Amino acid sequence: MAKKSKWIAEDRIIELIAWELNIPTSRINPHTDLVDDLYLDSVDKDLLIAKLESQFGVFLNQEQAAKIDTVRDASFFLQQNAA
Repeated sequence: MAKKSKWIAEDRIIELIAWELNIPTSRINPHTDLVDDLYLDSVDKDLLIAKLESQFGVFLNQEQAAKIDTVRDASFFLQQNAA
């Protein structure tokens, strides 16, 4: 039996980021940089990543989380670790 994996839609990640930061989804796209475009400091970025992990039931190690700079990066690592 093949292992089923969860598919995490990038649009859903964008919606969650917009809701969490209280900004319109129109300000966010896959190439949006969490620090440069959304003005998150390192603590806020870590908290946002933790929120995404919790929402999708995914755990990222510190190395993976540190590599997340854009929405697309978040999507990639969340998808890679989805069960």
